[in-house]
Amino acid sequence: MKKDKKECKIIFNEKKFFLLLFFIFLLIALFTYDPKPALGGDNIHYLLLSRSLISFKGYRDLWHPKEKPHTQYPFGFPLLIIPFLLIFGENSLFLNFLPLLFFIGSFFLVKRIFQESKWRFLLISLFFLSPLVIENSHVLLSEPPFIFFSLLTFYLFILYEKKKNFKFFILFIFSAIFTFFIRTAGISLILAIFLYLFTKKRYKFLIIALAIFLLAFISWEIRNRKIEEKSSYLQQFLQKDPYQPELGNINFPEYLGRVFKNFYIYNFIVIPQIFYLNQFPPLIWQTIIGILTILSVIIAFLNLIKEKNSLNKLILYYFIFSSFIIFSWPEVWSSERFLFPFFIFLIYFILIGSEKFFIKSSLSFLIYPLLFLVFLFYLIRNLQMIKENLPNTIKNFSGDKYAGYPIDWQNYFKALEWIRDNTEEKAIVISRKPEFTYFISKRKSLLYEFSSNPEEVLKKILINKADYLLYDNFYWTGTSQKYLLPVLKIYPQYFQLVYKTKPPEMIVFKIQK
Repeated sequence: MKKDKKECKIIFNEKKFFLLLFFIFLLIALFTYDPKPALGGDNIHYLLLSRSLISFKGYRDLWHPKEKPHTQYPFGFPLLIIPFLLIFGENSLFLNFLPLLFFIGSFFLVKRIFQESKWRFLLISLFFLSPLVIENSHVLLSEPPFIFFSLLTFYLFILYEKKKNFKFFILFIFSAIFTFFIRTAGISLILAIFLYLFTKKRYKFLIIALAIFLLAFISWEIRNRKIEEKSSYLQQFLQKDPYQPELGNINFPEYLGRVFKNFYIYNFIVIPQIFYLNQFPPLIWQTIIGILTILSVIIAFLNLIKEKNSLNKLILYYFIFSSFIIFSWPEVWSSERFLFPFFIFLIYFILIGSEKFFIKSSLSFLIYPLLFLVFLFYLIRNLQMIKENLPNTIKNFSGDKYAGYPIDWQNYFKALEWIRDNTEEKAIVISRKPEFTYFISKRKSLLYEFSSNPEEVLKKILINKADYLLYDNFYWTGTSQKYLLPVLKIYPQYFQLVYKTKPPEMIVFKIQK
């Protein structure tokens, strides 16, 4: 009887600790909340695709002068945005809560998936208290729903394995397929499932899963190939640098070089940055975290490959395929964003491998100081975000809608507002960020050609019958200086200056046809 009471007390304390972690996560996420649209541009693109769907125009790029059917991003995330869009409209104040809702759901899914793991609370803490998660909890991007539905897939997989019920198998497969249609990187989850079913000799279930996936995938591909002959993702994958297409495509030795370079970038730059208090960790931290990550993953891999646990097997296969995709992608995009959807499973590997490594090497006394440092860095970085975001959020609510944006972006938005107020409604604008241009100026927009041939860039501008050119001086990119400035210097007769902001100058030219 006393033993039962003790067990109940332990369970009760675990529940309290879990709720405490959840409350801390929610509190930090709310204090760092930013009601403004993020500046990446993908968020606006997803929003416009959702608007296209609810306006019954199909899946189209509304910002394009011809409203071309969209083929790059899958339709999963725009579909998920629709309910919020119908209720709250395009107000980012409410739309930016959607990622937080997905993370809240993911929080509880992680608890259920890893409830038998001794690392469950440390895993939850290292992931959900990470500044990477906190920062993305208010950004309208596809990573939060991708993480939620990939975790939902694993949870449904556990139910299927426990109950051997065909209903859970179908739900688990449909969840995996929908995850793929949120981000195509979800193909790693699909392949992991196929490999798991094959190794378990469940051929009938493999055929069913394969048939359902191929039916959805081929239908989507047929639709896309009718619009464009080449896959944009495949084209980007094959290019040496998608921002410099004139460099051509990679060959096999160059692909191997890309893999090794990405291996170094992620292990010794990106991952140490995630676990540090800012984006510039010292070399000693990069080296320690990089080596520890590599050793931990190798040790975890060797241990998990021997395990008979079904969940760990599927996680292992998913990790292998995900790593292949991450290391294969053009290094110009190598960043925490591409690692983020799989980050929780990387932490899981690090925890498993670190335990084995520290115990076998008699260095277990180092675990606690290292964890203390990581959580200290988390705390410092999260407090920095609160310090930066909270005053700007108050200003946003007070009417200063651009408070918190860098000065170059503020000037860009001012130029777009001028275009909105001073140009004809059917005007077409050439700009670096066509989605933002359309979203703010309400004018159709196109990205200029990334070509080192000024004649080719001008030709594309004239062929598209553009009326205005927005020349930017962004701090974060120099593509306009590289591709547009030569055109302006060689062919000044085609461009009449009609508006410019204070430095950094955003200049609007009327195109003389």
